[in-house]
Amino acid sequence: VDHTDADLIKLTKSDHKMWVQRIHNMLAGIEHVNHSDLASHRECRLGKWYYSKGAASHRGNSAFEALESPHEKIHSIGRQMAELYNQGKIADARALMVELEDTSRDIMGQLEALQQIV
Repeated sequence: VDHTDADLIKLTKSDHKMWVQRIHNMLAGIEHVNHSDLASHRECRLGKWYYSKGAASHRGNSAFEALESPHEKIHSIGRQMAELYNQGKIADARALMVELEDTSRDIMGQLEALQQIV
């Protein structure tokens, strides 16, 4: 399915919320998350779009450009949290939650700004 940019951003926002929820579920002991199961920032739906069709259409747009760093960061934090949690370092994993949430808000803000122009 070839989505429009607007559709893809809506899907990405939903993907993002579910991804963050998986981390919350892991910390609550509801869901097992292996760090190797978490896609990299280039392999997820947003990353695939960002580095191909998105880049072709939106390079130079400030919201688009501002998305790369926090997107890469949130994947890194999530993998780190899963690795720590699965090593039994639950307090260390939980200590990263504020950074995860701050980064998540940044991503959602950039996606919403991007949604206004696509």
